[in-house]
Amino acid sequence: MFASGVLPFQITVVIFVISLIILNVTARRRRFFLESIFAAALLFIPSCIGVTFLIDLARYGKFEYEAASEINHDPYIKLPDSARNIVLHRNAGGYIARFSVTTPRLKAWIEEMRSIRPDLNRLKDVNRNDWHENIDSPLYNKMAEMNSEMFANRFSAVEWKYDPKMHEFQVLMSDRGGGFTVYQAPGSDIAYLTAAYW
Repeated sequence: MFASGVLPFQITVVIFVISLIILNVTARRRRFFLESIFAAALLFIPSCIGVTFLIDLARYGKFEYEAASEINHDPYIKLPDSARNIVLHRNAGGYIARFSVTTPRLKAWIEEMRSIRPDLNRLKDVNRNDWHENIDSPLYNKMAEMNSEMFANRFSAVEWKYDPKMHEFQVLMSDRGGGFTVYQAPGSDIAYLTAAYW
């Protein structure tokens, strides 16, 4: 079962179990109780879909926060404590965010997150970002175009713009590849994060 479907499934099961207990207590006739069980089995999937729809209205979509401390506790949403002016878009597979944070604080936070799983985070950002150093190199235009396309794909739900000066930082949190990627241009306090749940 997909992780995003677990909570609606659990809620639906609890509702149906409570309903059946109430029917069993109130119904004196055995036939009525058996008919109720049959109806519950028939209505279980549509009910689960309805509960999922209602829950998704509250947990997915666009959210805005002044500070990271305002975000309800979710173990999968990772943002620096010093993040401000946060725009967060959540979906069943992860989230994307734009927020303000200084470069030194962002880098310190990235190192802190990498230290959680050092075995997965041995990549050096120098190798990912050293193409910025020589703007006259043929590699510069090729890398800028490729990274622009990747940025556009990752943030396709919004109209955030790619800057060729942006540095890219990756943090892996799971053996299955889950984690997040952060973009920030030098001298800018605006950072962009895309995360896949792990």
